[in-house]
Amino acid sequence: MYEQAGRLTESGFRAARSGICKFADGTLQRKKETEKDFGCKNQHDAGIRYDQENNTIEQYLKKLKAAGSIDFWHESCNVESVACAIEGVGGKWKVNKNSWEGYGDVLFDFLNSKANENKIPVNDAQSPSNEIMDNLAYAAKLFADVNAVATYYDNSKHIDEAMEEMLRRGSAVVFSYTPTEGGGGHYNCMVTYSSSKDIFIGHDPWPGCPHCKNKGVFEEFTRKYLRERCRPRLLEISKA
Repeated sequence: MYEQAGRLTESGFRAARSGICKFADGTLQRKKETEKDFGCKNQHDAGIRYDQENNTIEQYLKKLKAAGSIDFWHESCNVESVACAIEGVGGKWKVNKNSWEGYGDVLFDFLNSKANENKIPVNDAQSPSNEIMDNLAYAAKLFADVNAVATYYDNSKHIDEAMEEMLRRGSAVVFSYTPTEGGGGHYNCMVTYSSSKDIFIGHDPWPGCPHCKNKGVFEEFTRKYLRERCRPRLLEISKA
């Protein structure tokens, strides 16, 4: 049984074999396996995914890189993953945004504003405020009707089990991991645990991430991969 968000295209039927349906209107949905899939309310909806390459800060950094001033431009995966998690659990935003920005931009601006540096839980001169999980939890609760709890672990040996438990109770999970061996950290949002396949499924805000096989949409993670690559901290987002 598939989500009836539109008419399946021929290519959509082919995609359905892998559990993903593409409809004529361009929307993507995962095959529903309600007895086997555990996760947030909107776990089968690709529309909750945020693409960080559309963010204001990314456009700015892209131009600096083109000018040779910096060697990176990805900086908003964290706020985009939080926005995805909020919409994944059916959260409602408490603030309006401008037509030229997304909610990831709103979260990013708040966390990096000079006026708010004494309001956020952690103000570290060495790290951007949007990269700190306690700050992300604070902003999520401030801007949407959700609960957000950051949990820190000694190591990642059982991070998959903790993530599974959160997904089984209907939450979305924001996590940080290293997509490349020895590389930098990257944020993502997990929305589903599939017990039939024993895999985790999430939305990556960076479509070009080395781990991605589907441009950031419904990307799969094994337990082994999470234990080896996931940082020992998780941000659980649930509906308030």
